Amino acid sequence: PLETVVALHAYAAARAGDLSFNAGETIYVLGKKPSGWWYGRLARPGAPAIVGEFPSNFVQASGHAHPPP
Repeated sequence: PLETVVALHAYAAARAGDLSFNAGETIYVLGKKPSGWWYGRLARPGAPAIVGEFPSNFVQASGHAHPPP
């Protein structure tokens, strides 16, 4: 199962490869870097896969694990 997090704040991509999201959106965590930047996929049902890096201090653990989308 994949760890999921919920965005506490909106984040607009500052560089290519970043993941933009809105507050309240769920993100599947695909990887974590010691720098605090994580790699993930937005959990938007019916939408094309959107993946990228995001700052971990903008999210909090959802307390749920889900099967990969």
